[in-house]
Amino acid sequence: LEYVHNRRRAGWPVPVLFLTARDAVADRIAGLAIADDYLLKPFAMRELLARVGSVCRRSGAGVEPDSVLRHGDLVIDEARREAWRGQRQLALTGKEFIVLRTLIAAGGRPVHRKDLIAAAWDELVPPTSNVLERVVAQLRRKLGEPPVVVTIRGVGYALG
Repeated sequence: LEYVHNRRRAGWPVPVLFLTARDAVADRIAGLAIADDYLLKPFAMRELLARVGSVCRRSGAGVEPDSVLRHGDLVIDEARREAWRGQRQLALTGKEFIVLRTLIAAGGRPVHRKDLIAAAWDELVPPTSNVLERVVAQLRRKLGEPPVVVTIRGVGYALG
């Protein structure tokens, strides 16, 4: 406790969650005086994950797994292969998911048509094919209003 207390006084920005078997009221009070939360052993893994999320939200740490990409109200979780717009989960095909992930990873910069094709189709698509345009049209329909995917003439697409 003293180690954490000294670090906190020195401005240590890391959120602290105590995991302990010490269940006396005095121990819990002392722990909560310097930590963000206190969890007694044994504990359920779901409760631990919920408390970690809660501590991170309260502390403003903004901890997210590396597999989560964001752009405005769009969120993609690559590990779960899920995409969201606001509170609405998007039912995307594999190609739509890859195109959206590639656009989000570009951070608003335009992505050339050939790069999107290479990401989703391994360049097996003939240059005259409109398969990318069809996927983008379906993606736009699923994303809804206001429009997010912007056509950059002569280049490809970007997120607006």
